[in-house]
Amino acid sequence: ENGQPLPEGTLGFDWMPSVFYDHNIEKYVIYLRANISLGCRAIFYSYSDDLLSWTTPRLIKCTPEFDKGNKQNFYYPGIYPLGKKYIAFAPHFYNKILKPDGSDRLYLNECTMVMVSDNGTEWKVVDSILNVKMNKHMYQPHVVTFREEGGVYAIYTHEGWQTQNSRMIRYEIDFEGLF
Repeated sequence: ENGQPLPEGTLGFDWMPSVFYDHNIEKYVIYLRANISLGCRAIFYSYSDDLLSWTTPRLIKCTPEFDKGNKQNFYYPGIYPLGKKYIAFAPHFYNKILKPDGSDRLYLNECTMVMVSDNGTEWKVVDSILNVKMNKHMYQPHVVTFREEGGVYAIYTHEGWQTQNSRMIRYEIDFEGLF
């Protein structure tokens, strides 16, 4: 359940983790994908003082609640510190498993969920962006970085992945009403 230690075998490393020194808690934090069941991926976090020893991984808590039963997926975390708060741009979709071994699937509701947090462990979904129907695994545009540039916040997205039109696109962010 949310906030509980995860069993071994839940770690997924085939996409980008979020790792940074968190000045709010004076520790390193890492957010990674947790493969919690076939076709269902959540986000977990762990802390370290030295980047060598880490606390037991725990799932983030999410509002609305993460839907394990319908194979919800936060494919990778995309989490960044933002002053005293945190923001995430998590690629999202639902998996409909068509064959018991998972070799045939249907991908639904592809988007990037924008989530915010006051403490880095309890998150609220506040918006969805990059809502592009692709029906292919992770072909939708996704955020690869977030940064402040001269007083403006920007996200850079990878769009047209695995096509001849693959490109990076920059968008500016308006935080009005997010927190």
